[in-house]
Amino acid sequence: MKIVICDDDVNFSSLIADDFKNYFYGKIDNLDITIINHNFTFYTDYQVDICFMDIDLINENGIEIIKKIKHKNKNLITIFISSREDLVFDTFSVEPFQFIRKNHYKSDLYDTFQQLEWKISNQYAKIMIRDNKRYIRLDVEEIISVISIMHDLIINTVNGTYYSTGTLKHFYEENKNKSLVQIQKNMIINIDRIYAITKNSILYEDGKEYEIGRVYRNDFKRKYEEYIYDN
Repeated sequence: MKIVICDDDVNFSSLIADDFKNYFYGKIDNLDITIINHNFTFYTDYQVDICFMDIDLINENGIEIIKKIKHKNKNLITIFISSREDLVFDTFSVEPFQFIRKNHYKSDLYDTFQQLEWKISNQYAKIMIRDNKRYIRLDVEEIISVISIMHDLIINTVNGTYYSTGTLKHFYEENKNKSLVQIQKNMIINIDRIYAITKNSILYEDGKEYEIGRVYRNDFKRKYEEYIYDN
């Protein structure tokens, strides 16, 4: 996972890097942290997963740099850092994950890392399925839906459809701590792909609408509220 820290304060950026490594030690595989204290637009054309960005850089605007990075990284997790709390509303245009105030660093960092841990465990989570005679690891974020027909599971993803065996109940029990949630007796959907919600139905990003079954509404409501809070 590629982490980039952009701040013209050398000591502060090093502090973030050390705290990140200490908190996420053993929780993230292939962790790669780069600190940038000048030439802040260098990474705009590279793959970046998480970016800590100071807003008020010397001769640079951190918000504008994030806009450029997001052109290549649509799932970029952006965490702004600044000693100027008056700029927090300006960041909303790029939908940041969090905002860390330098004068409240310790408390803001702890809350941010807790939320980030949940986000990473879901956005980068993988599941193992058996498709015919082979085992396949799927990224949870790529799953569109899981539908059961008798004892067969049809797993629709952005990269194709896979077929496995087993019950939907067992599949959900193994994966309910991820961004997947059951909404019907024979259907699981991915919260990440919800565009809008009405009282008893959801509108997916592809325009399809699905009803939330009565017995699944409380579980859906709880899980969706957790998702909104942590994102």
